[in-house]
Amino acid sequence: MRKKHLCYFLFMASLLLSGCQSGWESRYNFAGESTNWYVNYQVTPQSKKSESTEYKIQYTGKGAPPAEISYSIETNSGSSKGTDELNEDGVLIKTGGWCDGCAITQEDQDVKVMIKWGGQTETFSLQPSEEGF
Repeated sequence: MRKKHLCYFLFMASLLLSGCQSGWESRYNFAGESTNWYVNYQVTPQSKKSESTEYKIQYTGKGAPPAEISYSIETNSGSSKGTDELNEDGVLIKTGGWCDGCAITQEDQDVKVMIKWGGQTETFSLQPSEEGF
């Protein structure tokens, strides 16, 4: 009898948890490139007022990648900014960004990127994309 109750409880709990996630399983990808950079930005809405973000910034220019960059990625829900080192392949990957109580990034939104390195600056926009990283 206890086994039957446990199975029923687990079944109901899984239904409840899957119902809580319904509608927030989308991931929006944005990508774009400039003369020296490629950026992929991913947004995962978590609720009506929260989202998680992750992004990849990759140096595609000629020569060795810079050791450090300053960057900003701007959306209607805010921005991701920083000064970070690239790995030996010229790549920076950031995960775990979170916005709570914010406007949610929409899948057709314009995303603006600015990257500064070695006395140079490039600014460009990301467009909705099917590709992730």
